[in-house]
Amino acid sequence: MPVSTKTKLKTKTLSTHQKIDAKRSTSINNTKVTFVLPSALASEVKQAVVTGAFESQNALARTAIEHEIRRLREKEISRAYVEAAQDPLYMADLQENMEGWKLLDDDANQFLDVQFDDSQNPPKADNRKKRRSAK
Repeated sequence: MPVSTKTKLKTKTLSTHQKIDAKRSTSINNTKVTFVLPSALASEVKQAVVTGAFESQNALARTAIEHEIRRLREKEISRAYVEAAQDPLYMADLQENMEGWKLLDDDANQFLDVQFDDSQNPPKADNRKKRRSAK
């Protein structure tokens, strides 16, 4: 089926980042957001695109925001672990689970020690051997 001239012209006039954003918008729900940035920061954003570090200002903003959201989530998870460490019931349950896995962990460590001779032994496994023999 032939493509109309109107469609071809419209596609050709799209910039690279618009094509990429158009592809992304078909698979995810995008929302347009406007930011006000200090002039110096806006210039740095434009320069990052010009040097090829990012394909567009939108790509840089999206990457930076995703990074910060991920950092905030990780911070929240860390906070939850610190809080859980103060809970005696959680710590008792954790200790019970660790004891339950001890036999399996010991078997796995023995397997690793047998599978590698000194020339093939990865550094971490080698360090583990030295710690055991020191005990």
